[in-house]
Amino acid sequence: MNILEELKALQQQLKPPTHAKTGDSYISDAVVHAALYKAGCDESVINEVLLEPVEKREEWIRYFETVGRKND
Repeated sequence: MNILEELKALQQQLKPPTHAKTGDSYISDAVVHAALYKAGCDESVINEVLLEPVEKREEWIRYFETVGRKND
C-alpha cells in the first residue's frame, strides 16, 4: 500500500458519520420554533424545547401538535 492509499484509509476512519449514512435527521431551531408556535405553544415552552437534545425535537413537535388538537 502506498502512502496515498494509507492517507485515504485514515481519512475514512477519522471522518465523522454524515446524516445520510446514519439515517438521522436534524430539525433546525427555526423549524422547531415555527412548528411549536403554530401549535399554540408559549414562547417559554418553545425555548425549553430548544434546550432539549436534537434527537427529541420531532417527538416534542408531535406531542404539542397532539395536545393542541385535543384542546380544539
